[in-house]
Amino acid sequence: MPTKCQVVFQGYPNERISIRFTHFNLYVPDNKNATKRCTEVDNLSADVRVGSRLSRIDVWCGIRTPPNLMSSSNLLQLEYNTKSSKVIRESTREDIGFRLDYKFHTDWNMSNMKAKVDKKKECRFAFNSSEHTSGKLWSANYPGLYPRNLYCEYIFHGRNDQVVHIHFEYFDIEGFNQCDETTQSDFILFSNYQTHDRTNRRFCGKTTPKGPILSESNYFRMIFSTNDIFDATGFYAHYQFITQEKSQISRVKLTISSSQLPSSSLFFVIFFSFLLALLSIF
Repeated sequence: MPTKCQVVFQGYPNERISIRFTHFNLYVPDNKNATKRCTEVDNLSADVRVGSRLSRIDVWCGIRTPPNLMSSSNLLQLEYNTKSSKVIRESTREDIGFRLDYKFHTDWNMSNMKAKVDKKKECRFAFNSSEHTSGKLWSANYPGLYPRNLYCEYIFHGRNDQVVHIHFEYFDIEGFNQCDETTQSDFILFSNYQTHDRTNRRFCGKTTPKGPILSESNYFRMIFSTNDIFDATGFYAHYQFITQEKSQISRVKLTISSSQLPSSSLFFVIFFSFLLALLSIF
């Protein structure tokens, strides 16, 4: 007969739970299409506690292995629903079922990011150029689903003559339109000030960074905020502290193809560049 089995992970109040699946293969009859509706076949669902209620993350079936999961609170629940009989599952030659590794922890499992953790804030990381001039940063639980109801700050402190250069290699933040509160969007926000910044830039959904993000001063703050509705796999980026002289050069680039210029124009460009080089010497 169909059965339902619940696995509840309950930590201390200050703990959260991480889950990584090492094997996943749920039974699917030949006449069923698991890619359309998992609720019609054997499936596994995951819920996390958000406030005083349980919020469903997703439902998986077949060989669709769930991503790495992380709760933002101290409770995470898995529910294994079988529509098939035990006899049928055991009669197959395949290894039917799932296996996983779980971990209770009080941090965000981001020690490899080489950032200073602010113990006064729940999720705040500081990058100082005096310790590392370049490095990597990512969202909590990357490349798995990031936790819900998350508010993380990434703070950059450079020397007086430095600015911060951030380049995203991967970007998957759930959101819509302008990524504001009215759309209930998760978002990434950049600010050049410790207080409120009216010129802040938000990114989410299809509004992704089209190129490198450059700060205006030696202080830079990146905020990553998620709500209790949407899920995605977050971001992965590189950062670098560079001097303001180099940053100004990178902002202005002269790209002229010599093949598209007549010989007279090409001579003028070469002569003008040579003249500027002489003036810089004197």
